[in-house]
Amino acid sequence: MTQLAIMVSMDSLLADVSDRLDAFLQPDQDPRQARKRERILAAATEHFTAYGYRKTSIEDVARAAGVAKGTVYLYYRSKPELLFHAVAREKRHYLDRLAPLWRRELEPQDRLREMIRQGLIVNREMPLVTRLTSGDRELALAMEEVDTAVLARIGDLQRQITVKLVDEATGGTLSDAELAARAEVLMQAIFAVVTAAPLVPGELSVEAHAARMAELLVSGVTAPCAVPV
Repeated sequence: MTQLAIMVSMDSLLADVSDRLDAFLQPDQDPRQARKRERILAAATEHFTAYGYRKTSIEDVARAAGVAKGTVYLYYRSKPELLFHAVAREKRHYLDRLAPLWRRELEPQDRLREMIRQGLIVNREMPLVTRLTSGDRELALAMEEVDTAVLARIGDLQRQITVKLVDEATGGTLSDAELAARAEVLMQAIFAVVTAAPLVPGELSVEAHAARMAELLVSGVTAPCAVPV
């Protein structure tokens, strides 16, 4: 498959997942209802992050969003469902950051660097996702009460994109098993960098530090295979 064909294919896949997520997050045709949902999810994200899931009540979220408690229940049947939508909202923002990767003329390794750089930056803008994947027990238990298939679809998309980018950056020289292994390690490395310590050491900006880390990771992920899979 040519580079152009890969770009068109991934852009189409990304657009499809984004559209499905939009329909899930904002099923209302009325813009006023959509804005109200957005206020509720923003307030929920802020409170779940600042005070924790268990200590945050629907009443707290309603008050912060400037709506009645019953209005929250009109849109979200339970607190676990509210959490799920708040997490999905963060994932939707992540997809927005990925979209330009497939709409710009970039060299293969530059595209991979940009994906890593965006991942390092945007994950810090996803506090609920970060806590959930870090093992926050309260969030994990709450998420067990809802159907998370839509988030699993986004996770699958992220893996597909990472595999495609690594394959492109290595010139199609790796086996499917090696591609999958490197993609998984790369995704874990990005997450580990985000959650282990503050992203910006010393005087470096977030963008500069993310760019340096991306350069180091790309150098490793595109190196000749030295470990058997």
